Amino acid sequence: TSYSEKGSGMEREAERAPPKERLPSAATRLLARRMHAGRQAAAAEGRATGGVVPFGYYRSFDPATGRPLWKANPETAPIVRRIFRDYLRLRSLGKLADELSAEGIPSASGRSWSRASLAFIVKNEVYRGVVRYGSIRARGEHPPIVAPIVFNRARQLARENRRRPPAVE
Repeated sequence: TSYSEKGSGMEREAERAPPKERLPSAATRLLARRMHAGRQAAAAEGRATGGVVPFGYYRSFDPATGRPLWKANPETAPIVRRIFRDYLRLRSLGKLADELSAEGIPSASGRSWSRASLAFIVKNEVYRGVVRYGSIRARGEHPPIVAPIVFNRARQLARENRRRPPAVE
């Protein structure tokens, strides 16, 4: 590191220099391609592809292979089931968020429930036992938390609500 005089004191040139644009090295590009291919292969086999474990599940490991598995969390899976059931009953994510928050039922973040967090759950196929990665969609190794018919009804309601104008009160 070199120093230069400027102003009233010494400044490091490295701190003044504009950031250099770096292109990924060949090794970095190769690693990225391999990781992507590994995730595609895992998804095609119905295995977890990495990332955050969905609310209602926890990460475990297959003792034979050491690969990660998702298992239904006995504390939070019933909350996911309730979300689907009550969404179909209330027909509104806003009302459901208010109800869950009022009852003190914890969200994944520990904060109050929001329409966005509930919409993410209601539309996420992982809860019916499906793994997705890009265009790959396969039956997952993990257990479904909700029955496919319940999931499909909730997804259809979400589509209808998206198209419906807001109610005037």
